[in-house]
Amino acid sequence: MTHVLLTIQQAAQHKGVSTATIYSAIARKRLPRRYSRGNLVVREADLLVWEAEKKPGGRPKGQAVSDEHKARISAAQKKRWAEKRQDETRHVK
Repeated sequence: MTHVLLTIQQAAQHKGVSTATIYSAIARKRLPRRYSRGNLVVREADLLVWEAEKKPGGRPKGQAVSDEHKARISAAQKKRWAEKRQDETRHVK
């Protein structure tokens, strides 16, 4: 019985994810890996069984932060934002 081996790039294309996602799954031992002639590969059968982790997304880019959300943000984060704004205005001059 032969197993189809895929490179990391091929595996990423096959699943429609980035190579970083494949490397992350391997590092977390959620996707078994093998070496073939010194190259890191994964079996196609393992890839078909593996389900990419879906992380809950944040606020869509370009959408303003609501007042309700701003109220929940910690004081430390607000301080970091203020410092960043000050640094940006210093560099603009």
